[in-house]
Amino acid sequence: MNFWSKKNVLITGASGFLGNKLFESLMRKNVRVISIVRNKKKIIINDKKLFKKTKSKIYEIKITDTKKYTRKVEE
Repeated sequence: MNFWSKKNVLITGASGFLGNKLFESLMRKNVRVISIVRNKKKIIINDKKLFKKTKSKIYEIKITDTKKYTRKVEE
């Protein structure tokens, strides 16, 4: 078992190049990744089975929508 296994991690910017690589890498370490992006269509998930297994989530939220942002982070 590694340090990251079964942890919850929030990242922003998963639709960008580095953010997407981080998203995929963390999922491979059995991390539940919660990601907040500006455009959900830009995120690429190469391993859909792994996405479901880790129960990761992607939320499209404007950073200025503080109420919605706070709700999703607290879930």
